Amino acid sequence: MKIIVITLCLLLNFTSAFSGMDESAKNLDSVKQQIKDIDKEIKKNKDKKKNIDNELKQQDKKISKTRKEIHSINKKSKQNQKKLEQLNLDQKKLEQEIEKKMVYLSAFFLDIHKKGDSSYLKSIIDGDNPSEILREQKLKSYFTNAQFELITQLQIDKKKLIDTKEIINKTIAKIDRQKKDKNKIKKQLESEKNQKKQMLASVAKEIKNKEQAKKKLIDDEKKLKSIIDELVKKAAKEEEKEEELRKKESRKTKSTEKVVPFQGGNFSKLKGKLNLPLKGSIKYKYGTKRKDTGVVWKGIFITGKEGQDVKSVGNGKVAYADWLRGFGNLIIIDHGQGYMSLYGYNESVLLNVNDEVKEGDVIATVGNTGGLGINGLYFELRKNSKPFNPLAWTKK
Repeated sequence: MKIIVITLCLLLNFTSAFSGMDESAKNLDSVKQQIKDIDKEIKKNKDKKKNIDNELKQQDKKISKTRKEIHSINKKSKQNQKKLEQLNLDQKKLEQEIEKKMVYLSAFFLDIHKKGDSSYLKSIIDGDNPSEILREQKLKSYFTNAQFELITQLQIDKKKLIDTKEIINKTIAKIDRQKKDKNKIKKQLESEKNQKKQMLASVAKEIKNKEQAKKKLIDDEKKLKSIIDELVKKAAKEEEKEEELRKKESRKTKSTEKVVPFQGGNFSKLKGKLNLPLKGSIKYKYGTKRKDTGVVWKGIFITGKEGQDVKSVGNGKVAYADWLRGFGNLIIIDHGQGYMSLYGYNESVLLNVNDEVKEGDVIATVGNTGGLGINGLYFELRKNSKPFNPLAWTKK
Protein backbone atom coordinates (compact mmCIF):
# COMPACT_ATOMS: atom_id res chain seq x y z
CA MET A 1 0.00 0.00 0.00
CA LYS A 2 2.82 2.35 0.90
CA ILE A 3 4.49 1.64 -2.45
CA ILE A 4 1.26 2.45 -4.31
CA VAL A 5 0.91 5.78 -2.46
CA ILE A 6 4.53 6.70 -3.26
CA THR A 7 4.00 5.74 -6.91
CA LEU A 8 0.86 7.88 -7.11
CA CYS A 9 2.72 10.83 -5.54
CA LEU A 10 5.52 10.45 -8.05
CA LEU A 11 3.05 10.32 -10.97
CA LEU A 12 1.27 13.42 -9.69
CA ASN A 13 4.55 15.27 -9.29
CA PHE A 14 5.76 14.22 -12.79
CA THR A 15 2.42 15.30 -14.27
CA SER A 16 2.64 18.64 -12.44
CA ALA A 17 6.28 19.12 -13.45
CA PHE A 18 5.72 18.32 -17.14
CA SER A 19 2.53 20.38 -17.13
CA GLY A 20 4.56 23.33 -15.86
CA MET A 21 7.21 22.58 -18.49
CA ASP A 22 4.59 22.48 -21.24
CA GLU A 23 3.06 25.79 -20.11
CA SER A 24 6.50 27.42 -19.83
CA ALA A 25 7.44 26.12 -23.28
CA LYS A 26 4.29 27.70 -24.73
CA ASN A 27 5.13 30.99 -23.04
CA LEU A 28 8.68 30.75 -24.33
CA ASP A 29 7.48 30.19 -27.90
CA SER A 30 5.16 33.18 -27.53
CA VAL A 31 8.02 35.38 -26.31
CA LYS A 32 10.29 34.18 -29.11
CA GLN A 33 7.62 35.09 -31.65
CA GLN A 34 7.24 38.55 -30.09
CA ILE A 35 11.01 39.03 -30.28
CA LYS A 36 10.98 38.04 -33.95
CA ASP A 37 8.17 40.53 -34.65
CA ILE A 38 10.04 43.30 -32.83
CA ASP A 39 13.27 42.42 -34.67
CA LYS A 40 11.41 42.88 -37.95
CA GLU A 41 10.11 46.28 -36.81
CA ILE A 42 13.60 47.33 -35.61
CA LYS A 43 15.14 46.24 -38.93
CA LYS A 44 12.43 48.12 -40.80
CA ASN A 45 13.08 51.28 -38.75
CA LYS A 46 16.85 50.93 -39.13
CA ASP A 47 16.44 50.63 -42.89
CA LYS A 48 14.21 53.71 -42.78
CA LYS A 49 16.88 55.53 -40.71
CA LYS A 50 19.55 54.50 -43.22
CA ASN A 51 17.43 55.86 -46.10
CA ILE A 52 16.91 59.17 -44.24
CA ASP A 53 20.68 59.34 -43.55
CA ASN A 54 21.33 58.89 -47.28
CA GLU A 55 18.71 61.54 -48.08
CA LEU A 56 20.39 63.93 -45.63
CA LYS A 57 23.73 63.21 -47.30
CA GLN A 58 22.25 64.09 -50.71
CA GLN A 59 20.58 67.14 -49.17
CA ASP A 60 23.93 68.33 -47.77
CA LYS A 61 25.51 67.83 -51.19
CA LYS A 62 22.72 69.79 -52.92
CA ILE A 63 23.01 72.63 -50.39
CA SER A 64 26.80 72.62 -50.85
CA LYS A 65 26.41 72.79 -54.63
CA THR A 66 23.83 75.61 -54.40
CA ARG A 67 26.03 77.54 -51.98
CA LYS A 68 28.96 77.10 -54.36
CA GLU A 69 26.84 78.44 -57.26
CA ILE A 70 25.74 81.43 -55.14
CA HIS A 71 29.40 82.09 -54.29
CA SER A 72 30.26 82.02 -58.03
CA ILE A 73 27.32 84.32 -58.87
CA ASN A 74 28.40 86.81 -56.16
CA LYS A 75 31.93 86.76 -57.57
CA LYS A 76 30.65 87.51 -61.10
CA SER A 77 28.40 90.25 -59.74
CA LYS A 78 31.35 91.96 -57.99
CA GLN A 79 33.44 91.72 -61.17
CA ASN A 80 30.68 93.33 -63.24
CA GLN A 81 30.18 96.06 -60.63
CA LYS A 82 33.90 96.90 -60.87
CA LYS A 83 33.67 96.99 -64.68
CA LEU A 84 30.67 99.30 -64.45
CA GLU A 85 32.50 101.64 -62.04
CA GLN A 86 35.50 101.77 -64.39
CA LEU A 87 33.22 102.49 -67.36
CA ASN A 88 31.58 105.35 -65.47
CA LEU A 89 35.04 106.83 -64.81
CA ASP A 90 36.02 106.39 -68.49
CA GLN A 91 32.79 108.04 -69.60
CA LYS A 92 33.41 111.04 -67.33
CA LYS A 93 36.94 111.43 -68.73
CA LEU A 94 35.64 111.27 -72.32
CA GLU A 95 32.93 113.79 -71.58
CA GLN A 96 35.53 116.13 -70.08
CA GLU A 97 37.78 115.71 -73.13
CA ILE A 98 34.90 116.36 -75.54
CA GLU A 99 33.93 119.44 -73.56
CA LYS A 100 37.51 120.80 -73.70
CA LYS A 101 37.70 120.20 -77.46
CA MET A 102 34.33 121.85 -78.02
CA VAL A 103 35.43 124.93 -76.04
CA TYR A 104 38.69 125.07 -77.98
CA LEU A 105 36.90 124.73 -81.35
CA SER A 106 34.35 127.39 -80.39
CA ALA A 107 37.21 129.80 -79.65
CA PHE A 108 38.96 128.80 -82.86
CA PHE A 109 35.89 129.38 -85.06
CA LEU A 110 35.13 132.66 -83.29
CA ASP A 111 38.64 133.84 -84.10
CA ILE A 112 38.20 132.91 -87.78
CA HIS A 113 34.83 134.62 -87.85
CA LYS A 114 36.32 137.84 -86.44
CA LYS A 115 39.08 137.83 -89.02
CA GLY A 116 36.69 137.07 -91.86
CA ASP A 117 37.63 136.48 -95.56
CA SER A 118 39.43 139.86 -95.75
CA SER A 119 42.25 138.55 -93.63
CA TYR A 120 43.89 137.00 -96.72
CA LEU A 121 43.78 140.30 -98.73
CA LYS A 122 44.85 142.29 -95.70
CA SER A 123 47.88 140.05 -95.34
CA ILE A 124 48.87 140.67 -98.98
CA ILE A 125 48.41 144.45 -98.61
CA ASP A 126 50.46 144.36 -95.45
CA GLY A 127 53.24 142.84 -97.51
CA ASP A 128 53.08 139.27 -96.12
CA ASN A 129 54.48 136.45 -98.25
CA PRO A 130 51.56 134.88 -100.23
CA SER A 131 53.12 131.37 -99.96
CA GLU A 132 53.35 131.69 -96.19
CA ILE A 133 49.75 132.94 -96.10
CA LEU A 134 48.50 129.90 -98.13
CA ARG A 135 50.58 127.54 -95.98
CA GLU A 136 49.05 128.99 -92.84
CA GLN A 137 45.53 128.66 -94.28
CA LYS A 138 46.15 124.96 -95.15
CA LEU A 139 47.53 124.24 -91.70
CA LYS A 140 44.44 125.79 -90.13
CA SER A 141 42.25 123.65 -92.41
CA TYR A 142 44.14 120.43 -91.51
CA PHE A 143 44.04 121.31 -87.83
CA THR A 144 40.28 121.97 -87.97
CA ASN A 145 39.59 118.65 -89.76
CA ALA A 146 41.76 116.80 -87.23
CA GLN A 147 39.85 118.33 -84.36
CA PHE A 148 36.54 117.31 -85.95
CA GLU A 149 37.77 113.73 -86.46
CA LEU A 150 38.99 113.52 -82.86
CA ILE A 151 35.66 114.75 -81.49
CA THR A 152 33.79 112.33 -83.78
CA GLN A 153 35.95 109.44 -82.48
CA LEU A 154 35.38 110.55 -78.90
CA GLN A 155 31.63 110.56 -79.50
CA ILE A 156 31.84 107.06 -81.01
CA ASP A 157 33.80 105.87 -77.96
CA LYS A 158 31.24 107.49 -75.68
CA LYS A 159 28.42 105.63 -77.46
CA LYS A 160 30.36 102.37 -77.09
CA LEU A 161 30.73 103.02 -73.37
CA ILE A 162 27.02 103.71 -73.01
CA ASP A 163 26.17 100.50 -74.94
CA THR A 164 28.63 98.47 -72.82
CA LYS A 165 27.16 99.95 -69.64
CA GLU A 166 23.70 98.91 -70.77
CA ILE A 167 24.92 95.34 -71.41
CA ILE A 168 26.60 95.19 -67.99
CA ASN A 169 23.49 96.58 -66.28
CA LYS A 170 21.41 93.88 -67.95
CA THR A 171 23.98 91.25 -66.91
CA ILE A 172 23.89 92.48 -63.30
CA ALA A 173 20.08 92.36 -63.32
CA LYS A 174 20.23 88.80 -64.69
CA ILE A 175 22.78 87.76 -62.05
CA ASP A 176 20.60 89.29 -59.30
CA ARG A 177 17.66 87.20 -60.54
CA GLN A 178 19.82 84.07 -60.57
CA LYS A 179 21.05 84.87 -57.07
CA LYS A 180 17.47 85.33 -55.87
CA ASP A 181 16.43 82.01 -57.44
CA LYS A 182 19.42 80.15 -55.96
CA ASN A 183 18.76 81.59 -52.49
CA LYS A 184 15.15 80.46 -52.81
CA ILE A 185 16.30 76.93 -53.75
CA LYS A 186 18.81 76.92 -50.85
CA LYS A 187 16.08 77.96 -48.41
CA GLN A 188 13.79 75.20 -49.69
CA LEU A 189 16.57 72.59 -49.45
CA GLU A 190 17.37 73.65 -45.88
CA SER A 191 13.67 73.43 -44.97
CA GLU A 192 13.52 69.88 -46.39
CA LYS A 193 16.72 69.02 -44.51
CA ASN A 194 15.18 70.18 -41.20
CA GLN A 195 12.09 68.05 -41.88
CA LYS A 196 14.28 65.01 -42.55
CA LYS A 197 16.22 65.68 -39.33
CA GLN A 198 12.94 65.65 -37.39
CA MET A 199 11.96 62.38 -39.09
CA LEU A 200 15.37 60.93 -38.24
CA ALA A 201 14.98 61.90 -34.57
CA SER A 202 11.51 60.32 -34.48
CA VAL A 203 12.73 57.07 -36.08
CA ALA A 204 15.78 56.94 -33.76
CA LYS A 205 13.46 57.32 -30.75
CA GLU A 206 11.19 54.57 -32.06
CA ILE A 207 14.19 52.26 -32.58
CA LYS A 208 15.35 52.95 -29.02
CA ASN A 209 11.90 52.12 -27.61
CA LYS A 210 11.73 48.90 -29.65
CA GLU A 211 15.21 47.87 -28.55
CA GLN A 212 14.23 48.44 -24.90
CA ALA A 213 11.13 46.30 -25.41
CA LYS A 214 13.25 43.64 -27.08
CA LYS A 215 15.71 43.67 -24.18
CA LYS A 216 12.88 43.10 -21.71
CA LEU A 217 11.55 40.21 -23.76
CA ILE A 218 15.00 38.64 -24.01
CA ASP A 219 15.31 38.88 -20.21
CA ASP A 220 11.92 37.20 -19.92
CA GLU A 221 13.06 34.48 -22.34
CA LYS A 222 16.16 33.82 -20.22
CA LYS A 223 14.05 33.61 -17.10
CA LEU A 224 11.63 31.15 -18.70
CA LYS A 225 14.47 29.00 -19.97
CA SER A 226 15.96 28.94 -16.50
CA ILE A 227 12.62 27.82 -15.06
CA ILE A 228 12.30 25.03 -17.66
CA ASP A 229 15.85 23.83 -16.92
CA GLU A 230 15.03 23.71 -13.20
CA LEU A 231 11.85 21.73 -13.86
CA VAL A 232 13.69 19.15 -15.99
CA LYS A 233 16.36 18.68 -13.31
CA LYS A 234 13.72 18.43 -10.63
CA ALA A 235 11.77 15.71 -12.50
CA ALA A 236 14.92 13.65 -13.09
CA LYS A 237 15.88 13.70 -9.43
CA GLU A 238 12.36 12.77 -8.28
CA GLU A 239 12.77 9.50 -10.15
CA GLU A 240 15.63 8.49 -7.87
CA LYS A 241 13.94 8.77 -4.50
CA GLU A 242 10.97 10.16 -2.63
CA GLU A 243 13.07 12.16 -0.19
CA GLU A 244 14.61 14.10 -3.02
CA LEU A 245 11.06 14.78 -4.33
CA ARG A 246 10.01 16.40 -1.03
CA LYS A 247 13.13 18.56 -1.00
CA LYS A 248 12.47 19.68 -4.55
CA GLU A 249 8.86 20.61 -3.72
CA SER A 250 10.02 22.86 -0.86
CA ARG A 251 12.71 24.52 -2.92
CA LYS A 252 11.81 27.82 -4.60
CA THR A 253 12.83 28.31 -8.19
CA LYS A 254 15.28 31.14 -8.50
CA SER A 255 16.65 32.80 -11.57
CA THR A 256 20.26 33.81 -11.50
CA GLU A 257 20.36 35.17 -15.06
CA LYS A 258 21.76 38.66 -15.46
CA VAL A 259 21.30 41.13 -18.40
CA VAL A 260 24.25 40.85 -20.08
CA PRO A 261 50.41 65.43 -53.43
CA PHE A 262 51.18 69.10 -53.60
CA GLN A 263 54.74 69.99 -54.91
CA GLY A 264 56.39 73.12 -53.54
CA GLY A 265 56.28 75.28 -50.45
CA ASN A 266 57.70 74.65 -47.01
CA PHE A 267 54.81 74.23 -44.58
CA SER A 268 57.10 73.31 -41.67
CA LYS A 269 58.43 76.88 -41.58
CA LEU A 270 54.92 78.12 -40.71
CA LYS A 271 54.98 76.58 -37.22
CA GLY A 272 53.81 79.23 -34.75
CA LYS A 273 52.77 81.56 -37.58
CA LEU A 274 49.48 80.06 -38.81
CA ASN A 275 46.17 81.91 -38.62
CA LEU A 276 43.15 79.83 -37.65
CA PRO A 277 40.87 79.07 -40.63
CA LEU A 278 37.84 80.60 -38.87
CA LYS A 279 37.28 83.49 -36.47
CA GLY A 280 35.43 82.03 -33.50
CA SER A 281 35.81 80.45 -30.07
CA ILE A 282 37.38 77.00 -29.63
CA LYS A 283 34.77 74.68 -28.10
CA TYR A 284 36.69 71.38 -28.21
CA LYS A 285 40.48 71.09 -28.06
CA TYR A 286 42.91 68.55 -29.44
CA GLY A 287 43.43 65.52 -27.17
CA THR A 288 40.25 65.96 -25.08
CA LYS A 289 37.55 63.25 -24.94
CA ARG A 290 34.27 63.59 -26.80
CA LYS A 291 31.25 63.46 -24.48
CA ASP A 292 29.10 61.53 -26.97
CA THR A 293 31.53 58.66 -27.72
CA GLY A 294 34.51 59.04 -25.37
CA VAL A 295 36.82 59.10 -28.41
CA VAL A 296 39.67 61.62 -28.24
CA TRP A 297 39.46 64.70 -30.48
CA LYS A 298 42.21 64.55 -33.13
CA GLY A 299 41.67 68.21 -34.05
CA ILE A 300 39.83 71.27 -32.74
CA PHE A 301 36.25 72.47 -33.10
CA ILE A 302 35.72 76.20 -33.68
CA THR A 303 32.21 77.63 -33.33
CA GLY A 304 30.96 80.00 -36.02
CA LYS A 305 27.94 81.39 -37.84
CA GLU A 306 26.31 79.43 -40.64
CA GLY A 307 27.68 80.59 -44.00
CA GLN A 308 30.79 82.21 -42.46
CA ASP A 309 33.96 81.98 -44.61
CA VAL A 310 36.46 79.17 -43.95
CA LYS A 311 40.00 80.01 -45.14
CA SER A 312 43.01 77.88 -46.03
CA VAL A 313 45.84 78.10 -43.49
CA GLY A 314 48.52 77.80 -46.17
CA ASN A 315 49.38 77.31 -49.84
CA GLY A 316 48.54 73.94 -51.35
CA LYS A 317 46.25 71.86 -53.52
CA VAL A 318 42.78 70.37 -52.82
CA ALA A 319 43.19 66.62 -52.20
CA TYR A 320 39.59 65.82 -51.16
CA ALA A 321 36.28 67.70 -51.46
CA ASP A 322 33.18 65.62 -50.74
CA TRP A 323 30.76 64.38 -48.07
CA LEU A 324 32.21 61.85 -45.62
CA ARG A 325 30.39 60.07 -42.82
CA GLY A 326 31.28 61.63 -39.47
CA PHE A 327 32.82 64.73 -41.07
CA GLY A 328 29.97 66.05 -43.29
CA ASN A 329 31.14 68.24 -46.18
CA LEU A 330 34.90 67.83 -45.91
CA ILE A 331 37.80 69.50 -47.72
CA ILE A 332 41.43 68.44 -47.35
CA ILE A 333 44.36 70.59 -48.50
CA ASP A 334 47.72 69.00 -49.35
CA HIS A 335 50.54 71.41 -48.39
CA GLY A 336 53.39 69.17 -49.56
CA GLN A 337 56.12 67.31 -47.62
CA GLY A 338 53.42 65.11 -46.02
CA TYR A 339 51.54 68.02 -44.38
CA MET A 340 47.76 68.23 -44.76
CA SER A 341 44.98 70.35 -43.27
CA LEU A 342 41.38 69.07 -42.86
CA TYR A 343 38.23 71.22 -42.66
CA GLY A 344 34.99 69.39 -41.73
CA TYR A 345 31.30 69.97 -40.86
CA ASN A 346 31.07 72.63 -43.64
CA GLU A 347 27.79 73.89 -45.02
CA SER A 348 29.41 73.83 -48.44
CA VAL A 349 32.76 73.18 -50.09
CA LEU A 350 33.63 75.87 -52.69
CA LEU A 351 36.56 74.20 -54.47
CA ASN A 352 37.21 71.02 -56.45
CA VAL A 353 39.93 68.37 -56.25
CA ASN A 354 43.27 69.58 -57.72
CA ASP A 355 42.33 73.28 -57.33
CA GLU A 356 45.37 75.19 -56.06
CA VAL A 357 44.88 77.52 -53.10
CA LYS A 358 46.86 80.22 -51.37
CA GLU A 359 46.99 81.10 -47.70
CA GLY A 360 43.83 83.01 -46.76
CA ASP A 361 41.75 81.84 -49.75
CA VAL A 362 38.08 81.08 -48.97
CA ILE A 363 37.62 77.32 -49.46
CA ALA A 364 34.30 76.56 -47.71
CA THR A 365 31.48 77.97 -45.58
CA VAL A 366 30.56 77.09 -41.98
CA GLY A 367 27.76 74.60 -41.35
CA ASN A 368 26.79 71.66 -39.11
CA THR A 369 26.93 68.68 -41.49
CA GLY A 370 29.13 66.58 -39.18
CA GLY A 371 26.31 65.49 -36.89
CA LEU A 372 27.42 67.48 -33.83
CA GLY A 373 24.28 69.64 -33.94
CA ILE A 374 25.98 73.05 -33.69
CA ASN A 375 27.41 75.39 -36.33
CA GLY A 376 31.18 75.42 -36.55
CA LEU A 377 34.33 74.05 -38.16
CA TYR A 378 36.25 70.88 -37.34
CA PHE A 379 39.95 71.50 -38.12
CA GLU A 380 42.88 69.09 -38.14
CA LEU A 381 46.56 69.22 -39.07
CA ARG A 382 48.39 66.03 -40.05
CA LYS A 383 51.94 64.97 -40.93
CA ASN A 384 52.17 61.69 -42.87
CA SER A 385 48.51 60.97 -41.86
CA LYS A 386 49.30 61.37 -38.11
CA PRO A 387 47.38 64.20 -36.41
CA PHE A 388 49.09 66.80 -34.22
CA ASN A 389 47.91 69.77 -32.15
CA PRO A 390 46.93 72.67 -34.48
CA LEU A 391 47.10 75.20 -31.63
CA ALA A 392 50.83 74.53 -31.26
CA TRP A 393 51.26 75.86 -34.81
CA THR A 394 49.01 78.94 -34.66
CA LYS A 395 49.90 82.48 -33.65
CA LYS A 396 49.80 82.99 -29.88
